[in-house]
Formats: sequence, structure tokens, C-alpha cells
Amino acid sequence: MTYLLICQTCHDPKENPEGQSLDAQKLQELQDDLDQAGFGERILVQSSPCLGVCADVHAIALTGKNRASLVFRGVDLTRDRADILATCHAWLAADQGWIDDARPCGRLRHQLQARIPFMD
Repeated sequence: MTYLLICQTCHDPKENPEGQSLDAQKLQELQDDLDQAGFGERILVQSSPCLGVCADVHAIALTGKNRASLVFRGVDLTRDRADILATCHAWLAADQGWIDDARPCGRLRHQLQARIPFMD
């Protein structure tokens, strides 16, 4: 199984001044979109502890066994939904998750913070 991790501690101070974490409904909405796009059997949305790229709300990561891990910062979970889905598609299609041409990822290609190759 592979995972789309959503940082649970990221918050927008304008939306959540007390630093409340991401609600389960937003995670479920993203999972529903992945399911509708045909990724439901292959990518599971999960909340994650801090992903360490706190300068921008929200941080997300793609990770899985024998696949490169990708970490993105400053992702708008609503506005960037189409780019998230396109990035999931490109990541699954890429050899070991290593995306060489990130243009299909839309705005997310500019939000990439880390690309970590998998290790045997």
C-alpha cells in the first residue's frame, strides 16, 4: 500500500488561530476524490505527525514500499485537488516513484520540498 500523508499539525492561523489540527472530514473528502479517480485500492490518505516543512500550510507527502517519497509544502487541499490527483498518477506511473518530468503535477511541481529515493 502507498500513502498520501497529510500533516496533522499544519494549520492556517487565519482559519484556526488556536492551531487546531486538520479535521477528519477534509481527509475523507480527499480519500473520496482519490477513490473516484481510481486510486482507492492503491493510495490511502492518512494524517501524519509533523512533516517538518512548517513555513507554509499544508504539507503533504507521498510514500510507499519500494517507492521514492515526495514531500510538498504550501499545498491548498481544496484549490490544488486536481494537481494532487495528477501528482498521484505521475508518482504511481513513474519507475519507483521517481518523477522525472513533473509538468503534469501542475502547481505542486513548484511546491516540492524533498524527493527521497527508496532504499533496499
